[in-house]
Amino acid sequence: MNILNIMKYWRKTLFSPLSGHRRFPRPSTQKRFLSSPTRSVLQGFTLALALGASLLAVSAQAATLTWNLGGGGNWDTTTDNWTGGATTFISNGSQDVIFNNTAGGSITISASMQPSTTTVSAASGTYTFNGGAITGSGGLTKSGNGNDKIQ
Repeated sequence: MNILNIMKYWRKTLFSPLSGHRRFPRPSTQKRFLSSPTRSVLQGFTLALALGASLLAVSAQAATLTWNLGGGGNWDTTTDNWTGGATTFISNGSQDVIFNNTAGGSITISASMQPSTTTVSAASGTYTFNGGAITGSGGLTKSGNGNDKIQ
């Protein structure tokens, strides 16, 4: 850019040819993309979205179900054999299951069941699982002096 172009620029921007009044151009570094009310709404929306995402993350934790029968029974998706977050089991990997009867019991798995995790705790007895499979990526944890049999 040469000096003549600079002079033309200043003449065009600093003086209005019609009124002779002096004009001050907006600096090129100042960019107005959104008005203040719009920015406030967007900031509020962003905060609400962040809070909503954190609430979803908290609510995405697995529910814990505890076997409610004194001994054995059928592990299926329709029988009310559980206490805790629900009374029936949903086989989608979203529920942790606990079998904690002191004497154990015989559990007949009616179809493949997919818990998030499975915990078996028998103080003295034996838990025997037979029938369908326990599937999914969750682990099987055994505690207590009792025994586990998976047939």
